[in-house]
Amino acid sequence: MHDRAGMRAFFMPYAMQAPLFYNTATEASVLTSISTPLDSASRFLAFHVTPYTCMSKAENLRGEEYGTGAGRAVPWGRHIRRRDDRDSDGAVSDGRPGTWAHFPKPGGSLRMNILWFTWKDKANPRAGGAEFMNEELAARLVRDGHRVIFLVGGFPGCVREEEIGGYRIIRLGNRWTVYLEAYRYYRRYMKDWADLIIEEINTIPFLTQFYARNKPRIFIIYQLCREIWFYEMFFPLNLLGYLMEPLYLYAMRKNICITESESTRKDLRRFGFAEDRVHVFPIGIGMEPLEELGGLEKFPEPTLLSLGALRSMKRTVHQVEAFNFAKAESRGLKLIVAGDGSGDYKERVLQAVADSPYRDDIDYLGGVGLDTKYELMRRSHLILVTSVKEGWGLIVTEAASQGTPAIVYNVDGLRDSVINGFSGLICRENSPAEMARLITSALSNREKYEAMRMSAWKLSKEYTLDRSYAEFAAILRRVCRGNPRVSG
Repeated sequence: MHDRAGMRAFFMPYAMQAPLFYNTATEASVLTSISTPLDSASRFLAFHVTPYTCMSKAENLRGEEYGTGAGRAVPWGRHIRRRDDRDSDGAVSDGRPGTWAHFPKPGGSLRMNILWFTWKDKANPRAGGAEFMNEELAARLVRDGHRVIFLVGGFPGCVREEEIGGYRIIRLGNRWTVYLEAYRYYRRYMKDWADLIIEEINTIPFLTQFYARNKPRIFIIYQLCREIWFYEMFFPLNLLGYLMEPLYLYAMRKNICITESESTRKDLRRFGFAEDRVHVFPIGIGMEPLEELGGLEKFPEPTLLSLGALRSMKRTVHQVEAFNFAKAESRGLKLIVAGDGSGDYKERVLQAVADSPYRDDIDYLGGVGLDTKYELMRRSHLILVTSVKEGWGLIVTEAASQGTPAIVYNVDGLRDSVINGFSGLICRENSPAEMARLITSALSNREKYEAMRMSAWKLSKEYTLDRSYAEFAAILRRVCRGNPRVSG
């Protein structure tokens, strides 16, 4: 994150944005004037900045045959033919194995080619609930006859292109350069292909409204960054991001936007989006809720669960501190910390565990697989969530489906996923001491605890992937039926 190349690539999208915010009357001429230097910049990044650790399956197996060499830098998309080079079914292909999917053109007026911009996919080591939702929605779009291609950032060791569940993932550049690479790739290969553009904004926008102006477009914003900038980014980029976010949101305010919580909807309204521009659709969980709670066996001692990536914005250290406070009131209390991370914050979490006077009652598991995750959710008594901000808090609903209620901080997203006193508890103030008070309160009254976990479990059954998709697809249909208010 701190490397010079990454910083260089990070600033370039904002250099592109600056004139657009203040010269809206001449957007077209500004875009024309920057297109050539932008292409030059992206070509420079392709060869000098981007670490080409992603390779197509064909290159992994037969790189020398294709003249690339194992791991040599190859400009993204060079092996893909242009729009005019088509097979009989209308699919773009260069005839090589493992490089491009052959998509038959589906019938029906609302069968679409959907191009989805987002900086990471489910295979990315930094993926979370948003990426899970994206790809579940994409799989259902394909099932209904649409064609979906994701343009995402690459990561070390990734496969450059692959097909999963019928949708295509094309990985371009890296975390920082994907925005420029996606712009370049779109202009070269995709501008005539896409019927609908979905742009997910997660910290940095792709700015598709400025180079794909004639396309129906939807933004997906699961959450705004705001204070997260100061937890996840270093100075001065954190300050720059914080100041730029309201500007690019205001520039995008005329577009249709989809989000997953009322908190994010209110945030978007605050930054200029009109009421009829923001649509909330319900998230869905991938795990099946337990059939019943009656035979569920919890751990013999009251156990708290800390689950998820060890990142600064998750404030896992607060959960360890809350356990320390609560342990003084409940001597049998245990804490399980399950999740991995890297860098300074992981070291802070491990140090907090090591410094705890009750460290013998804390079990740090590191990263865990799905089976272990589900078992921990079923057998723990409470899950703790202390994030700075969330879009929803998928982990809260997942734990509820396994019979475990949550105690959460009162922040965006978490106050949406928990109904205070009914399906979980929300802290009055966001501090370890207050969380400890609620832990003690929840575990000391068995009748209220059982009622709360029953309510959480029943409520979780409403959050199905099929319901999410039904409401999501309804919004897409509205956009693509020529509603004149769709594109700003």
